[in-house]
Amino acid sequence: MLNTRIVEKACRRYAVQGVLTTVVLSLIVVALSMWVPEWNLIVPMIVTDIFSLTVCIVEALVLRCVAQHDIENLHNFFTAATGIRMLLALLTLTGCYLAEGRDAMLPYCAVFMSFYFVFLIHHSVFFTRVLNSHAKCDKEK
Repeated sequence: MLNTRIVEKACRRYAVQGVLTTVVLSLIVVALSMWVPEWNLIVPMIVTDIFSLTVCIVEALVLRCVAQHDIENLHNFFTAATGIRMLLALLTLTGCYLAEGRDAMLPYCAVFMSFYFVFLIHHSVFFTRVLNSHAKCDKEK
């Protein structure tokens, strides 16, 4: 079983990695927007940043609660977090569609989906490592 210190460290690491990933991706989008200004990527980047940071921080806080109560539910948390993130992404893009219209959706979809896939990879790799370390701790006992 993972102790509280390990859980706190993993949650903090997940949140910090998420924030740093958002910053790096945002800098790439800003550079791309400066290079090709007619693409209008700044507003889609801001919407995507808000989504990414909110989801990442909330996942870290929920991960802390789930891991402290019952470490065996991490598999369920991984699946649920992925599904909820997908639904929130669809709702966010639907809101952008309603606010901006069909003609302005290409920059939103391009920026949002690039961030989404990077965060999906981050989420999968992070939880694979956490679950593998938990399985390793169980085998040692």
